[in-house]
Amino acid sequence: MHHKSFFAIIIVSVTIAIFAPMFLGRGDVRLLTEIFLVLTLAQLWNLLAGYGGLVSVGQHAFVGAGAYAFFVLCAQFGVHVAPALLFAGFVSGCLAIGIYALVSRLVGPYFSIGTWVVAEIVFLAVLQTNYVGGASGFSLPLSSIREFGAAATTREYVIYATAGIMCFGVLSGNFLFLRSRFGLALTAIRDDVAAAHSVGINSDRIKFILFTSVAVLTGLVGSIIFVQNLRVSPSAAFSMQEWTATIILIVVIGGIGRFEGPLVGAMFYFALRELLAPFGSVYIIVTGIVAILIIIVFPDGLSGNIAAISRRWLRAVRPL
Repeated sequence: MHHKSFFAIIIVSVTIAIFAPMFLGRGDVRLLTEIFLVLTLAQLWNLLAGYGGLVSVGQHAFVGAGAYAFFVLCAQFGVHVAPALLFAGFVSGCLAIGIYALVSRLVGPYFSIGTWVVAEIVFLAVLQTNYVGGASGFSLPLSSIREFGAAATTREYVIYATAGIMCFGVLSGNFLFLRSRFGLALTAIRDDVAAAHSVGINSDRIKFILFTSVAVLTGLVGSIIFVQNLRVSPSAAFSMQEWTATIILIVVIGGIGRFEGPLVGAMFYFALRELLAPFGSVYIIVTGIVAILIIIVFPDGLSGNIAAISRRWLRAVRPL
């Protein structure tokens, strides 16, 4: 996609997003906020695993770390929400440095298992810490809630706007990053590490920067997720199902390693979830079955299949 076309789409999408709350109910605004946040996590994981080859299944550690760092700063130290949000990302970045030091020498499935094990250790550590509420967690103080706005509708719009800015920011950042020299180096490492080393690319440094940067942004998203909930607990903040398995599912359905993959996957996932909402948790089973079928029938995901059909259609209608 050309730069001008991409940013034209972004401008139109941002314009629609700005005015959407004026025409939608509070429930729809909350749903859109959730879509923005989940799509951001999916974009970040796709960058990490799809382009960087770092298939982490421990991203829920950074979501939880960011959420807890934010709540502790606000509830225990009375820090304003703006610097607390930034510090939440910093804490997740520091955690990522420690985790990467432990798992960086692991390769393939061992790396994936290593990130999951460390994430579970972080979860258990928080679960046993009474200072942060132990298993029950704790709520955001009323003074911090009011810093987002005095009225409930104002707070919801501020959180919605924050989530939207993060989503479009990560989307645009990924687009530019993947077309930069750093992004090309990352793709080269994913495709052939030995060949990348032969042309002077330092794969260890690039992977470390990528892993840490994604963790920082994931922590920021985690803090915003639980600001919307107004309460944090270990089981919710460090939920592998919510913040790792679902994200991986979305990316795989859409097409891993494809820029538009997370967007297509998120649209499909939320449409299916809303359609099956009256049937309770059945949507989880159905989504899992659909994901398996998509992997079997369309190994490149839905976006890859759409792109292939588009190319064939263009060839068919192209004049001789």
